Amino acid sequence: RAEIELAYPPERFGLEIADAMEELELQIESTGLVDVTLTSQPWNTYVGDVVAGTYNLAFLGWLHDFPDTYNYLAPFVLAGGVGGSGENLENPEMVDLLTEAGMTSDDTERAEIYGDVQSLFAEDVVTVPLWIDHPYIAYRDSVVASPEFDNPQSLNVGPTTLLDFRSIGVQSD
Repeated sequence: RAEIELAYPPERFGLEIADAMEELELQIESTGLVDVTLTSQPWNTYVGDVVAGTYNLAFLGWLHDFPDTYNYLAPFVLAGGVGGSGENLENPEMVDLLTEAGMTSDDTERAEIYGDVQSLFAEDVVTVPLWIDHPYIAYRDSVVASPEFDNPQSLNVGPTTLLDFRSIGVQSD
């Protein structure tokens, strides 16, 4: 059986993170192929160890600075990405596509470019999204959505997030 260490910062992402990591440990170990050791560490130490590539698996949360697809991808792709183990893990094709998408104003064209980035992202397994907490917005009745939005009954406060989860196969001998 393989052995991995799954690290997380207990105080950084809310009280439920320890429970979530214990559930993840159970799910991974239920394959019968892997033994998981959970490690929790204070954020000040943890973040440096993640960037240095100390852990087999590390949990990170991400909140966008502004609601745009680029802001969800760039921190994990550019400059070696988070957890780059000190190695240059940049995929030049992905970097070029992100740069192109950042300079393109046509939404349809950007969506196509980001589709290509997403395919490369999945091939490289840059990150494995576990869940997404959707942001909430409160507004008055006088604020209305544009009929051009996908759902005119709701406000569009950012791009539509589409994730393409591909199966990751594990073979045992």
